[in-house]
Amino acid sequence: MKVGASKKSIAPTQFLPMGFHDEYGKIYRDVFVRTIVVESLGKTAVFTTFELASAVSTKRIRKTVKEKYGIEPEYIDFGATHTHECAFSTSMMMPGMPATEKTDAYDEYIYEQAIASINEAMANKREAKWAFTKGKSYINVCRDQEGIDGVWFQGRDFEGPSDKTLAILKFTDLEGKVIAVLMNYGMHGTACYLKKDKEESTMMIAGDVPGFVSDFVEGYYKEDGAIAAWSIAAGGNQNPIFFCIYQKYNEKGIPDGIFSTGYDAWGLCEHLGQTQGIEAVKLINAVKAEDMKDEAEIKAVDRTVAVPAMKRVGRGIKPTDEFKVEDDGEIEMQLKLMTLDDVAIMSINGELVAEIGLRLKEAMNYDKAMILSLSAESIGYIPDERGYNNRTFAFFGTRIKDGKGEEYITPNFLEMDKERH
Repeated sequence: MKVGASKKSIAPTQFLPMGFHDEYGKIYRDVFVRTIVVESLGKTAVFTTFELASAVSTKRIRKTVKEKYGIEPEYIDFGATHTHECAFSTSMMMPGMPATEKTDAYDEYIYEQAIASINEAMANKREAKWAFTKGKSYINVCRDQEGIDGVWFQGRDFEGPSDKTLAILKFTDLEGKVIAVLMNYGMHGTACYLKKDKEESTMMIAGDVPGFVSDFVEGYYKEDGAIAAWSIAAGGNQNPIFFCIYQKYNEKGIPDGIFSTGYDAWGLCEHLGQTQGIEAVKLINAVKAEDMKDEAEIKAVDRTVAVPAMKRVGRGIKPTDEFKVEDDGEIEMQLKLMTLDDVAIMSINGELVAEIGLRLKEAMNYDKAMILSLSAESIGYIPDERGYNNRTFAFFGTRIKDGKGEEYITPNFLEMDKERH
């Protein structure tokens, strides 16, 4: 086995100010694209993660990598941190969002940096070993909170559905130095969403909690030159336990205004990142030398599924409110199953809620598993039927008709698993 890794900055410094209203004016912390290349038993897998809201330019990147290296598209996988402190490029935009010269230029810059990171990772491959490990991390919480009279809103439900699994692929050279790790955890990057500089004059670009996790792990293994890539799992309804704002409620218990954490949110955000960074390092260091393997059988299956789409008319909150949806054609759900021996990596280009992710992992029956959400241009939230019918926050960001996304996800992955064999 050979493994190479690289990271490149994708901070839009040269394009600032950016945003729909030029609201982003400064960089609090650089954001990066990271690549891990794994070559074993005649197959090469490429994992590229973006410190952005979603993976971008994925079809173009796959085409370029196939032309240059002969790697088939199904063996090229993407992840994202889903940081909310990022300016959108054109490829990240949902239908109806206006593109500009700046968003086009940022798109091109991200693509160029992603290709540069892949080229560098391909060039620096060396003999390696690998292992999968997992543990628990308690920095996320279910954000679907039920209020009074059937009203649901963003809050904190500490007993709500939540997956605390921190899953990690570890790659070292033959001397035991860490080349790279791929981390996977279900949580939004929203601890500092909408946060500004000390003067409260402009919003700032950052990688949120996931970025600080990567910073901590890379700092710990600095002498090894390690690359630490973080990817969001099924975190569509999972927020950090320290959030960017907290609800105020009126006398009827309905959200009516906010308490803001202000500039201090940046410190809380970094604290959470360091907290999970410590947890990650402990898991990485606990892997025994005899458990590291020097090869992996790599298999991959892609599938694109046409899913009925909808658009909302009105904005009712309670299930009894007047509300209707209209048919809106179809959207493409992009699914990928990649396995390294008995490790399953399931990828989907939407924001999967934790409930669906937990049931998917149970149905697939892999003890060692990762879910890479937002692994291509996003189709938005994918709530389960309960969340859809209760009009949780994800309901207002989904385009999938009748909350039926799960009916297209699990059966297809089960079929893809059979196809993989």
